Amino acid sequence: MASDETLIRFSSVSKIYGTEVQVHALKEVSLEFKRGEFVAITGPSGSGKSTLLNLLGALDRPTSGTLEIGGVRLNDLDADGLSRLRRIHLGFIFQFHHLLPDFTALENVLVPSRICVGVAKPPDISEAKALLERVGLGSKFDSKPAQLSGGQQQRVAIARALARKRSIVLADEPTGNLDSVSGNEVFELMKEFNRSEGTTFLIVTHDQNLARKTRRMITVVDGKIATDVTPEKSVEPA
Repeated sequence: MASDETLIRFSSVSKIYGTEVQVHALKEVSLEFKRGEFVAITGPSGSGKSTLLNLLGALDRPTSGTLEIGGVRLNDLDADGLSRLRRIHLGFIFQFHHLLPDFTALENVLVPSRICVGVAKPPDISEAKALLERVGLGSKFDSKPAQLSGGQQQRVAIARALARKRSIVLADEPTGNLDSVSGNEVFELMKEFNRSEGTTFLIVTHDQNLARKTRRMITVVDGKIATDVTPEKSVEPA
């Protein structure tokens, strides 16, 4: 359940790529996300939603405007600062799971701990096992990705994204490479973690059926927010 606390704030954010030939990927976007929201971001290819996700993930910087995550202005951070922010706040789930093929499921979930502190300590191992159990893989700790189904691999990716209690999970087409049954199971897992842990989920998807099951739908068209719909009201930006 979302709280009243603003976790992410875009203020008139624009992103322009190129110099001689400029592409205005985002145009003065202003958005706020509360802690604990469960949001779908949709739009046609080339609309700007991937640029929005890259900015949210501290993988890119705005050309103009300001972006804050957890009260920190990303505009003010150097490369090390952005990396530290990603490690502390952000988990990522991709269309393709990007698990390390030579690592077991447990070792893959422990990757964020190794990146943050250099070694997986007993509390990290206990947390990783608990996460794998919660996603239904309690018997697969020692299985490598090739020994898991596509749906199981994505479950490992969800557990990895949630390791070290990240407050925000960014999911880029998380069900796009799965059949409908596995896709629905993965989606329900994300909803469950959102409900039980208060983790903020921002999900980029082309799947309108999935998007309609979230609690807020944002549509990006031509670099602008075309619609921002919640169960309580529909907002049409001017």
